[in-house]
Amino acid sequence: MKDLEDILKRTIEHLRSVSDSDAVVGKAIVTEDGTAVIPVSKVSYGFVAGGGEYGVSQGSVKGNEYPCAAASGGGITVTPLGFLVCGKEKKFLPVSAAGKEDRLKELLRTAVKALKKDESDE
Repeated sequence: MKDLEDILKRTIEHLRSVSDSDAVVGKAIVTEDGTAVIPVSKVSYGFVAGGGEYGVSQGSVKGNEYPCAAASGGGITVTPLGFLVCGKEKKFLPVSAAGKEDRLKELLRTAVKALKKDESDE
């Protein structure tokens, strides 16, 4: 059972080292006018570990120690949420809203061009 505890401990330590606070609130970028732009992200992580002991013939077991089989795995996802802008104005600029707005504008431009082209063809 000690082997499984060691594997769990190592997995958690590795995940902790990768997902530090800089992954959530990034380093500030200061512009020429003194405005600080700070990236903000969401960090999600999960892990799984398991193991067990399997039996062998009584003659080859020393004390109560049976052979152990164990494995672990994990994953981390960093999702950008937006930027905190600290200058004359303090505001949060979300990434997703800006992306949707730009896509909508581009879609409308394309639709208007298509309609104008159809009118000129008639």
